[in-house]
Amino acid sequence: MPKEHSSFKMTRKRASWIGGRDTTLHGTPMRVNAASTNRAADEAQSMVYKMHLDVSSQVNNLFKTPTAKNSIAETPGEITTNDIAEDSFAMDASISSQSRILMNKLIDKWQKRFNIFGNDFAKKMIGTVDKQASNDLKRSTDKLSGGLNIKTDALTDRTKDIILSGTDESASLIKSIATDYTTEVKEAISRSISTNTGSFTSLKETINGMLQDKYKTYKNKSKNLALDQMKKAYGNIAASRMMDVGLDEYIWRKSGGAQQPNQYHAHVLDGNVYKLSEPPIIDPKSGTRGKPSDWYGCGCYMDPVITFG
Repeated sequence: MPKEHSSFKMTRKRASWIGGRDTTLHGTPMRVNAASTNRAADEAQSMVYKMHLDVSSQVNNLFKTPTAKNSIAETPGEITTNDIAEDSFAMDASISSQSRILMNKLIDKWQKRFNIFGNDFAKKMIGTVDKQASNDLKRSTDKLSGGLNIKTDALTDRTKDIILSGTDESASLIKSIATDYTTEVKEAISRSISTNTGSFTSLKETINGMLQDKYKTYKNKSKNLALDQMKKAYGNIAASRMMDVGLDEYIWRKSGGAQQPNQYHAHVLDGNVYKLSEPPIIDPKSGTRGKPSDWYGCGCYMDPVITFG
C-alpha cells in the first residue's frame, strides 16, 4: 500500500526508508526545454522579419514614384525662396498624404495577419509547455515517490483556467507587436517628411535608417516576449500540476545561461526551499511575491522537493 506525505503518495518502501529521520527528497528539475523556447523565438522573429520586408519594400516603392520625387528637390541648392511654400504644399499633398494612406493599409494588413499568427502561436506554445510540464513532473514524481506510478497528465479545473488565461495573454502580446511596429513607423515617416530640410535622397536615407532601427528593436522585442511567455506559461502550468499531485515545496534554482542574471534571484533566492502556497518576495523594491519565471525575463526554475523533519 502506498503511503502519503500530505497528499503526495510514495511507496511503503520509500516511507520506511524515511522513517523518522530529517531528510529532503529531491525530484528532477521543472524547467522549460531550451530548444522549444528557441523555436518559439525564431517563429516570432520570422514573422517580424516578413512584416519588415513588406513595409520597407512598399515604403521604398512609394519613394520611387514621380509624385514623390517631384515633391522634394533633389538637392538643397535646387530650392529657391519662391519655391519653399509651393514645395512644402506639394510635399504635404503628395508624399505625406500618400505615406499616411499606405501605412494605414499596412497597419490593417499586418494586424490581421498577426491576429491569426498570435492565436496559432499561443495555442501551439501552451500545448508544448503543458506537455513538457506533465512529462517533467512524471519524472520528478517517479523519483520522489520511489517509483510509484502517479498520473500527472490529468487536467484539474485550476490547471485548465491557467492554460486558458495563459493562451489569451500570450496571443494578445504577440498581436500587439504588429500594431506597435506599424504605428511607430507611420509616425516616424510623417515626422521625417515634415522636418526634412535636406534633399530627397537624404530623406530616403533617413527613413530607411529608421526602418532598420525599428526592425532591430522589434526583432529583439519579439524574441524576448516569446522567451518570457514560454517560461512564464511553463512555470504556471508546472506549479499547478505540482499542486495537483500534492507537491508544494521546491528549491529555487538560478539559470546558468543568463547574460545579465537577476542579482537578487542569483544571490538571495537561489538554493533555498520555498512553497508554492507561500511564495517568496521576488522583487525587493516592489515587494512582489512569486515563483521562478514570474518576474519578466526571469530564467530561474523549480526543483521539487519533499522535506521531513
